[in-house]
Amino acid sequence: MRWTGVTGLAAVLAVCASCKDSAPADPPRPAGWHAEDGALVDPDGMVRVLRGVNLAGSHKFPPHLSDFGPADYQRIADLGFNVLRFLVTWAAIEPERGRYDDAYLAEVEKRIGWAEKAGLLVFVDMHQDLYGEGFAGGDGAPRWVCDEARYVGFKPTDPWFFGYLDKNVSACVDELTTKEETVSAFAAAWAHAASRLVGHPNVIGFDPLNEPHWGSYNILGFEPDRLLPFYERVVAAVRKVAPGWLVFMEPGSSRNLGGTTHLPKPTFDRIVYAPHSYDREAEQGKPFDLARRQAVIDNLRALSDEAKAFGASLFVGEYGTQTSIAGATDYMIAEYDAMSAVGAGGAYWAWDRGGGYALLDEAGKEKPIVETVARPYPERAEGAPLTWSFDGAARALTVDFVPRGQGRLDVVIPAHVYPRGVTVECGGCTMQQSGGRARMTGVKVPRVVVRPAP
Repeated sequence: MRWTGVTGLAAVLAVCASCKDSAPADPPRPAGWHAEDGALVDPDGMVRVLRGVNLAGSHKFPPHLSDFGPADYQRIADLGFNVLRFLVTWAAIEPERGRYDDAYLAEVEKRIGWAEKAGLLVFVDMHQDLYGEGFAGGDGAPRWVCDEARYVGFKPTDPWFFGYLDKNVSACVDELTTKEETVSAFAAAWAHAASRLVGHPNVIGFDPLNEPHWGSYNILGFEPDRLLPFYERVVAAVRKVAPGWLVFMEPGSSRNLGGTTHLPKPTFDRIVYAPHSYDREAEQGKPFDLARRQAVIDNLRALSDEAKAFGASLFVGEYGTQTSIAGATDYMIAEYDAMSAVGAGGAYWAWDRGGGYALLDEAGKEKPIVETVARPYPERAEGAPLTWSFDGAARALTVDFVPRGQGRLDVVIPAHVYPRGVTVECGGCTMQQSGGRARMTGVKVPRVVVRPAP
């Protein structure tokens, strides 16, 4: 039947008049934590910035737990941090083949409870350095996983990370991602740990393996050929018991040396891309040269692009400085400026006592670097994209985002930066401040400036 003239036009208009009512609604937002347009989104649908510390380097070695107590967790939160990258090791979880140490996991749970009480989120990092405990100075895999002859044949090096070049270490590293028995045991240990921790609401995810090394394999082929299949196996095992957890996915450790990643996009979702950011010269104990600042910023920009290609948000799983080197403050400022320019979170290495990278001295007193590390940042925003900058001299935090909904913005305002609180330029919004935070509602302008109260 053909429609002609006025009759046909009337029919078309009648059909179109109903289009508005029948048009499909926007797809619902995913439930729980997820990545969206390069940002991390929390279960309330707000963009969330995670900034925290690694807890702790002392977890690498027996008894695999630090002696930090509830007051220390509260102290971390009071400085303005909101997340812990909590270190565990396979050796601690499964010290003997097929026997899980549930007493150890109970102690981990206790500490996660302390974190929850302090208002800290947690993601769990399965840590390793130099493969495992069988190699002098190493941590990670329990001794039983690899051939004892490999440990006997190993010759320690200085610095320790050159030990990865030892053929014995390479052989064990190769098996970690390729030997069926080893991969299955590792995935099962992760699943067992997850089954103990999934009931804690402040545990939001896991880092499957710290700084995965390529062993003896071709460095360019390691990520697509070995690391990705390994991740797929481990994530599937963990997601059976913790389906809502974020995956804090690291590239191969070669990326941390300044290369590029060749890791393909995984099949799993809810990804936080979690590489590490260190300056090579500062890592060797040399002064941080301000000429290297731009390289730090450029690297974070590249990491942000990589995260978006994965459909992920960006979180720098480790950055930090040997606190005694010249230029340590400039180094950390460069890292923070680089992260804030791309809206990334991160975790400082590490909340420990002593020398090196530790934020605390031997007596537990905060080192001067803490005043640089614990600095203002936007914690939650109802709107995106979210970037910010901080002028340390003026103590001015500038936050850029496109407000939506109620225009809410939560900002961390550490007491050592703002002892009298803050004033804000927010286009007539309403602000409340307490407990080291300022909450703004009714923000309608794309730029908010936070300044010290007079």
